[in-house]
Amino acid sequence: MRVTVLLLVAGLLTGCSQTPAPQTNQTVESVTKELTDKIRAKGSYRAKFPDGEGIVVITGDKTADIDLTTKAVVQTGKPAEQLRFVSTADNEVYAMLPPAFELPQDKPWVRLNRADTDDFTTTMLGFYNGAARQILLAGGHLQIIAATGALKSTVERDGNTTYNFAVDNNTITLDVDAQRLPTRLTVNGAATTFSDWGAAPKVTPPDPAQVSQRN
Repeated sequence: MRVTVLLLVAGLLTGCSQTPAPQTNQTVESVTKELTDKIRAKGSYRAKFPDGEGIVVITGDKTADIDLTTKAVVQTGKPAEQLRFVSTADNEVYAMLPPAFELPQDKPWVRLNRADTDDFTTTMLGFYNGAARQILLAGGHLQIIAATGALKSTVERDGNTTYNFAVDNNTITLDVDAQRLPTRLTVNGAATTFSDWGAAPKVTPPDPAQVSQRN
């Protein structure tokens, strides 16, 4: 599965005092490396984003097991349906489909082969990839920020730190707690929150008996 430093003086917000972070010679590279190391050391976390939520279990430098739910329109003219995806580090992706697909009730899952190019597989993987991008930090957002981002400001408040990055034409704000673990990432107003560091459950693929065979 497969994302210098200009410190701005922060003013006072109504009812809440903010002060610029100490001059610590932080750079995009140093911030993203520190946070990536912290995330990998914890190994797992939960994430919530506007259309769903997920669990990420880090399995390598560029791999992770992911279990997520999201909403998407799967039938023209119909409301969005809930979809669940499970992806393992060996690049297998499974989708739990809603009743509209008329799968047997005891076999609601299908396996998606990334090598397939049919419309169904392409569409489902598009839904999965879009949702996964919102919750991946190490190997995702932080990688993109490290590669193309500029650190615009750093603000500390009550032991927490807020980083503002410019990435291409986007503004990315990353909130980090006193343990130096991300709590919220906002991209152009859309926020993803993070919790349960090191405590998220293991991600496992569905039982083969629950997987329908595709024609």
